[in-house]
Amino acid sequence: MSYGTDRSLDPLALESCAHARQLIHDAEQLRTKHERASRRRFARLLRDRSAIDVTMTLTDEVMRVSSRTSAASILRGAAKKASVAGFGVFNFAGLRLIALLSRAAPSAAVLGVHSRVRGLGLLAPC
Repeated sequence: MSYGTDRSLDPLALESCAHARQLIHDAEQLRTKHERASRRRFARLLRDRSAIDVTMTLTDEVMRVSSRTSAASILRGAAKKASVAGFGVFNFAGLRLIALLSRAAPSAAVLGVHSRVRGLGLLAPC
């Protein structure tokens, strides 16, 4: 038994592709400034392996360790691995600054990390 291709459907493929492109374009126009910034930040993070490791350290270790002093120590180690390419200038500078401050005020530094990570939406809501 042989199955042939129905060539009468070929024009539908071109029309479907054009329609899909238009839908994608329309969806892009509906994105808010905040959503576009979030997408850029996430894409930048995914391009840098060390940024992924630092983010995982922040969310899996710094935010879950009960001892603020230990969490601050882990934070300082993570901040050393951070890069401008993966985090952007603002977040990179903030991470480095909060790591420096963690020596004098570990609780405040860890709370700052909690606040920023939640604000960026890096954690799924519970």
